[in-house]
Amino acid sequence: MPENQIENSNELGTLLTRAREKLSFSQKDIASRLNLREAVIAALDANDFDKLPAPTYVRGYIRSYARVINLNADSLINLYEGVAEAPPEILPDVQPVVQASSRDKPVKAMTYLVTFTLVILIIAWWQGQHIVSTDFFASNTKTSSGGKYPGGFTYTYDVVNHPDILELSEIDELDNSGLKDMKIVDLAKTSESKPDNILSIEDPLNLNAQTNLNILANSDTLKMELTAESWVEVYDVLGEKLYRGLAKPGEKISIIGTAPLSVKLGNARAVSVNFNGKAFDTSTYTKAGVARFLLE
Repeated sequence: MPENQIENSNELGTLLTRAREKLSFSQKDIASRLNLREAVIAALDANDFDKLPAPTYVRGYIRSYARVINLNADSLINLYEGVAEAPPEILPDVQPVVQASSRDKPVKAMTYLVTFTLVILIIAWWQGQHIVSTDFFASNTKTSSGGKYPGGFTYTYDVVNHPDILELSEIDELDNSGLKDMKIVDLAKTSESKPDNILSIEDPLNLNAQTNLNILANSDTLKMELTAESWVEVYDVLGEKLYRGLAKPGEKISIIGTAPLSVKLGNARAVSVNFNGKAFDTSTYTKAGVARFLLE
C-alpha cells in the first residue's frame, strides 16, 4: 500500500477516535446508536478495513459515525477513498432474445385453442342455418318431399286435417259480410229444409260475399298469440309471403291461406299456435329457440 494511503488511513481512524472520546462516547455507545456490532466501530477506529465488509457498506458506516460525533462525513469518506477498493462495475445481465417456435408448448396450446374455438363457431352457425327436426319416426308425423318450400328445407310436421264444413263462427276477423254463425253446405245433396244459420252455395249472394265464401271454403286459418317479441314468417303452398316481420308482445295474428303453410318462429316459446281450430305444439320442431314446421 503506498505511504500516502497509509497516512490517510491512520488519519481517518485517529479523527474518529479523538472526536468520539471528546464527546465521552465509548465504542459500545456508538455501536448502540448506529445499531451496529461493536466490532465494526473498533475496526473503523483502528483502520482495520480488512475486517469490514465491502466498501459500499463501509462508506455508509463512516457517514453515520460522522453524524453522531459531529464531523464532516464527506471529508472522512474522501480519506477512506484513498484506501478503499473501487466499486466493481455492474454489468447488466443481458439474455439473448429467443424467437418463439411453432414447436413450443405455449404456441401449440394457443393454436389448438384458436382452432377449437373456430370449429365451435362454425358448428353453431351451421345449426342456426339448418334447424330441422330429426324425429322422423315419431307417430303422426309426415315429411314433405322435394324441399320446394321457402328456404329449401325438407320439413317434418304433424298432419292436421281441416274440417270439411267450415264454421264461420270460428273466424275472428270477417269483413262484415253478414256470414257470421253460418255453415257452408250443398243443399242439392240434402232433402232437409234450410235452417236460418245455413248458407246454401246456390243462394244469390253479392259478389263480395261469394268471394269471401270461396276464400274461406278453400283456405286454412292460422292463429298466433305472442307473450314476447318474436320474428314470424309464414308462406303458403305457392311460396307466397303471408306474413313476415317482428311481432310484438301481446299481438294476435290471424292468417288465412292455402295449406301447406310454411312457418318460421324466431322465439318459438313466446308464440302459441292454433291451426284450423286446433292447438299446435311447436316444441318438437324447436332448436336453439327457433321453430320451423309445415302445416297441412
